[in-house]
Amino acid sequence: MATVTPRRTSDEVLVEVRRIKEELAAVYDFDVHRIAEEARRQQAMSGRRILAPPPKDGDKKFDVDAAKTLSKNSELYQHLA
Repeated sequence: MATVTPRRTSDEVLVEVRRIKEELAAVYDFDVHRIAEEARRQQAMSGRRILAPPPKDGDKKFDVDAAKTLSKNSELYQHLA
């Protein structure tokens, strides 16, 4: 996929946030499904209580127990470390 064209701004914070967002998206080939899946894994591994609406009929449920067994060697964790 093509890289998103950055918007011009003089705000250093926005420039940094957009740079990080672009780097993280590139790790997952700009695939929003892969990005969300990794975010859910990291959230499950955090040990914090997660509040979510109940799944709708036919929705797949995220396996929190399986995600907790993952090590901190995930792509996103390594990228941020």
